[in-house]
Amino acid sequence: EERRHLAALRRREKALAAADAPAEARDAAFFEARLAKRRLFFRDPDLDGLRRILFVQRHPFEPSHNYSVLLDAPFRPGGGVCVLKIPRRDGRLEPREAAVTRLFDAAGGIARTAMASFDARTLWFAYRPSAEGRFHLMAMDADGRHLRQRTDGPFHDFWPCPLPDGGVAFISTRCKARFLCWRPQAFVLFRMEADGSGLRPLSFANLSEWAPSVMADGRILWTRSEYLDKGADFGHTLWAIRPDGTHPALVFGNNTRNCYANGREVPGTEEICCTLISHGGDLNGPIALLDVRRGRFNPSAVTNITPDVAPRYHMDWARTACFRDPVPLSRDTVLVSHAPHDRFGLYVIDRFGNREVLYLDPSMGSMCPTPLRPVAAPPVLPPSAETGPDAPARGR
Repeated sequence: EERRHLAALRRREKALAAADAPAEARDAAFFEARLAKRRLFFRDPDLDGLRRILFVQRHPFEPSHNYSVLLDAPFRPGGGVCVLKIPRRDGRLEPREAAVTRLFDAAGGIARTAMASFDARTLWFAYRPSAEGRFHLMAMDADGRHLRQRTDGPFHDFWPCPLPDGGVAFISTRCKARFLCWRPQAFVLFRMEADGSGLRPLSFANLSEWAPSVMADGRILWTRSEYLDKGADFGHTLWAIRPDGTHPALVFGNNTRNCYANGREVPGTEEICCTLISHGGDLNGPIALLDVRRGRFNPSAVTNITPDVAPRYHMDWARTACFRDPVPLSRDTVLVSHAPHDRFGLYVIDRFGNREVLYLDPSMGSMCPTPLRPVAAPPVLPPSAETGPDAPARGR
């Protein structure tokens, strides 16, 4: 059917060119071809996992620096934690028939960074109830019931990341430090048990860190701010660490002229998908693939797969026409948040330049999407010998 349609569109294109058709006729042909391309794209079996997508609705953060979001980003409440359900008919996703269910209403607060457990039965997110309050980790059942708060105190806890051993990694200001060059609170990688017990740091940095995800080998991948003896354009690198806090290792970056955030492994490859961010503003920018086989410090290992959005540097950052929050679905396809203008929506892109919208609410941004389905958990790494009472101090 698609091949016949393509042949008909090509005949129509030749006829329009030969007749020097008016703009209206050419536009109509273009939109018919564009819709046919969209329908064909949604037949990709790699997109089957997008039948349910967990995401948050919120207004964009607009901090002066990427590490000052807790200090000077305007507090704009609203939104919540939502699920987008997309039906699949005759082997094709049908986003035009999708429905949104709000599982948690942020009301006068802000919800951010939602993530499901590996069995998709528990949903984790961070919630700040008011401008005077703090982000704390929340958990609820996948249907929105049995809401429970898992952290408290005078700290910000956010970016929950369920671990294969049943614990949860997250980012927290519990390090009780200030960023080196200014007064914002630093926030670094911590972990806890699923019931909120056993809180302890995994990172002993004194800067800021972001966006943990679990690698296929069971380690945690996350972004560290490396702000010593280097410029701001080189200072956000990808690191990995075992869930017990041992063996931190640089994965990519350091003296390559980009900053990297929201890193996640690409299935079936040795690549990492991430957002190229700047020192200023929020974690927005183009989406890149990092081929780590070409070296941890090799600038040519970076491929921008959204080349219409150029990387930005220092205090220049993208507020519109940009991307964030990539989640690779397969070797070629990536679920992302994309702002075609000034609102983020849910999109799927691929490494070849294709891009299709799944959902966009013009009144509020839709961000941090992840497929909501059970997945096999990576292996549980055994405790390292370095975690005993006589273990050496774990530094950077």
